[in-house]
Amino acid sequence: MNSFSSIKYYLTSAVFLLPVLANAQDTATALAYDFVNTFNDVILFPTIALLSALAILLFLFGAFQYVVNAADPAARQQGVKHITWSIVGLVVMLSAYTILLLFANTFGLGDELGDANEGRAVVPIPTGGDTFGNDNNNGFGNNPLGEFGN
Repeated sequence: MNSFSSIKYYLTSAVFLLPVLANAQDTATALAYDFVNTFNDVILFPTIALLSALAILLFLFGAFQYVVNAADPAARQQGVKHITWSIVGLVVMLSAYTILLLFANTFGLGDELGDANEGRAVVPIPTGGDTFGNDNNNGFGNNPLGEFGN
């Protein structure tokens, strides 16, 4: 009889702890989501932008070397090397950005990442009415500018 009362105690405790565990899972998911957004905004996107800018500058420097040192084959070869590696760097940065967007869209972060790149906050799209909150029953269709938007 003693083992039955201990089983009943553990089952009762488990039933009452399930909502607490579910809430902890939601909190952990929200924290992970916020961490990924912050990591992307603070570290990944600025790093990709900085390295892409450096690759473009290296490309321009290599092109400058190639044109200025047209008479010296060794210096021209150095310019070609700078141009080649800067193009490789740009391809790597664009690939990293594309992979990041692919994963972000797969896991539902696509809207936030697109808005972060443009420096905007996420704003919900209105479902009806014009920009002033009116119905579109003013005879001008869906044009929020009314007769002046023609």
